[in-house]
Amino acid sequence: MVEFYYTRCEEVRSNPDLFLWTQPERPSLGDEALWFGRLMKGMLDGDANCFVAEVDGNVVGVATVEPKGHHIEDRHAGIYANALIPSWRGKGVGSRRMTAMLNAGPRKFENLYLTVGTDHTSAVRLYRKQGFEECGRLPRSWHRNGRYLDDVLMWRPVELPGPAPPPA
Repeated sequence: MVEFYYTRCEEVRSNPDLFLWTQPERPSLGDEALWFGRLMKGMLDGDANCFVAEVDGNVVGVATVEPKGHHIEDRHAGIYANALIPSWRGKGVGSRRMTAMLNAGPRKFENLYLTVGTDHTSAVRLYRKQGFEECGRLPRSWHRNGRYLDDVLMWRPVELPGPAPPPA
């Protein structure tokens, strides 16, 4: 998982216009352990899901769903996050992982939300295919290389069935 995340850090450095968020520096192993520990606790408590795409023992993608908040009133909503290394994009891996997540049961969340950058058109297409709809924008929420970009806020109810997985 750590190597997977480091791949994302390097990708942003080599292509600074790419619409991926990351930290300014590679996180330490301790930072990654804290992140993973929080996610694992959420999964063990039934408050989070994590789906990993693995090829030949290597993590090539990660998708997580965590609670939108920790109040009684917003725990029915999950925040979906998705990441895939470049060499596996456009091959159906992200779609299959998302379909598995959407069809997994029992379901903790009634609604899923995500944000995606306006310039990340392939991701927007994927999310639309998976039943997500745009419900707003966060203007100028990204600032990189002297330019501002908006985030597209998308949502979908979980009770919709996920699409059938594409053939392997």
